[in-house]
Amino acid sequence: MDPLTQGALGAIAAQAVCGKHLPRSAWLIGAAAGMAADLDVLIRPAGALLGGLTYHRHFTHALVFIPIGALLSAIPFLLFPRLRRHWPVVLLAALVAYATHGLLDSFTSYGTVLFWPFSEARVAWDIMPIVDPVYTLLLIAGLCASVALRRRSLAVVGATLSLAYMSFAAVQHTRALDVQGQLVEKREHAYVRGRALPTPFNLAMWRSIYEADGLLYADVVRVPYFRAAEVRLGAATPIVTLETLEAEQPLGPELRAVFERFAWFADGYTAWDQRAHRTIGDMRYGVSPEVFASLWGLELPEPGEDGQARFVRLHMGWRTGLRRMWVALWGHDPLFHPVTAVIAKTDVGPSRPAQLLEPRRTAIDRSR
Repeated sequence: MDPLTQGALGAIAAQAVCGKHLPRSAWLIGAAAGMAADLDVLIRPAGALLGGLTYHRHFTHALVFIPIGALLSAIPFLLFPRLRRHWPVVLLAALVAYATHGLLDSFTSYGTVLFWPFSEARVAWDIMPIVDPVYTLLLIAGLCASVALRRRSLAVVGATLSLAYMSFAAVQHTRALDVQGQLVEKREHAYVRGRALPTPFNLAMWRSIYEADGLLYADVVRVPYFRAAEVRLGAATPIVTLETLEAEQPLGPELRAVFERFAWFADGYTAWDQRAHRTIGDMRYGVSPEVFASLWGLELPEPGEDGQARFVRLHMGWRTGLRRMWVALWGHDPLFHPVTAVIAKTDVGPSRPAQLLEPRRTAIDRSR
């Protein structure tokens, strides 16, 4: 999740465990240790075509790295004589806080290699949005009350409320997956795999994406807190795999390795971006939840052209995106309807307006 939330969770966890012995310092140690794992964004090997994406949420987020990360996070605080006298508690606060980071990231859709070096699989439970102000405010409120009143129990209360919120998110995720299952059944698709991914800032609207018959299907699932679930029909597009890509154009060893790494990062949800020429998008995310217009992708050279692939970011204006999300969540959107209205395997929604699909491209590696 975002650094503020990671720091707040680390701080409240350290305060809840060690606030009795370090009432003024436990939360500071926890905040620093809770954010420390994201320093992996600074790891950018020379010539890495995927920029820092390969190593973000990598080994620094793994369970086996927790003791090392905690020790490194605690060292700056142990330079102070007052804290050095309580070094076991300082280490414990850093350990508890650092341990929260990778686990919290695993609750999002982005994924982290939690079991590295034994497995390179990206663990992503798709329960929490990458940014969720409600969850963050619960953590900050509990932390501030605990620090201001010097009552460790208030940090425990705040942490408990945050766990309750995550449990509610798990219920919403289950509801979204249930709607996806109904869509698959009504469309009579040969389901291969699928995910329901939360959209930012809320637990009501989810991106449903699944693979069937060589295609990816994307829809918007809305699971209101007090009403029945609804769906906004999306689109379908052929999935891009190494086999389908090489059937179109032979790939050299370097392009093959780059695509395999990108596909690993995107959990195999790869398809041609509908806006950007020769760009394969990470279709877990889109500028709108029901379209195949990603936030980033891998731009390939033209067939027969001697060049390198490059990682590019494809953005949509924040104002347009937030306005559409607000209408979809709280306003009247006539494209939403009950899942029972889906009656055919070809039942997909209309294409999005062209102005929503104009990309602004930023190359991470401009080398060719």
